[in-house]
Amino acid sequence: MPRSLSRPGGAWIAPLLSRLVTTSSLLSLARVAGALAGFITQIVLARTLHASALGVFYSATSLAAVVGLIAAHGYPAIAPRFLSRYRKQGKTELIAAFVARARKDATVYVTIATVAVLAFGLLWPALSLERGLPPSPRRCRFRPTPLCG
Repeated sequence: MPRSLSRPGGAWIAPLLSRLVTTSSLLSLARVAGALAGFITQIVLARTLHASALGVFYSATSLAAVVGLIAAHGYPAIAPRFLSRYRKQGKTELIAAFVARARKDATVYVTIATVAVLAFGLLWPALSLERGLPPSPRRCRFRPTPLCG
């Protein structure tokens, strides 16, 4: 019998669990849970919203994702490189300066993107205020549709 499994009282479980539960495995689990939550949300939305409202929702979600990538201005891609380099060199003042600059730039770009998207939504002639308002809570009842037949 292997030495690690012959420990009394199941003491072999703790080292095994510590090897299994690593940061990368927890991150993978979080990604799977997020994908599952997104899938369930899509099913609920598809069953509760009308086709036109669902199309508007997915269009707005796609627009937000694209604008978010543009507004991030590349910082998520370059941050690990610079932060690890500065940490390795022991330059904590450069880390603080990089984070401060990234926050300042992100605030400016997100503000500009938000104003642009809101202006587009308000000035677009086909999007009237009446059609853009959400329905009243009385009309938002969940009406399940049969999956078969």
